[in-house]
Amino acid sequence: MKSINVKQAERLVKALAKAGPVTKVTLLTRKKDRQLTIERGTAAVVIDERGFYTGQISL
Repeated sequence: MKSINVKQAERLVKALAKAGPVTKVTLLTRKKDRQLTIERGTAAVVIDERGFYTGQISL
């Protein structure tokens, strides 16, 4: 998998948020034990972070 910088990741997430069929995106760090999952549901967006800090945020 190709590495991208933070600005590219921000643009990718914003573009995917506007896309129709995409409902879940998982971003991995170079440290394989850390990840960020952004999932779009019908009522809210859920951000799930695993790694140094583990938790969920609903927007």
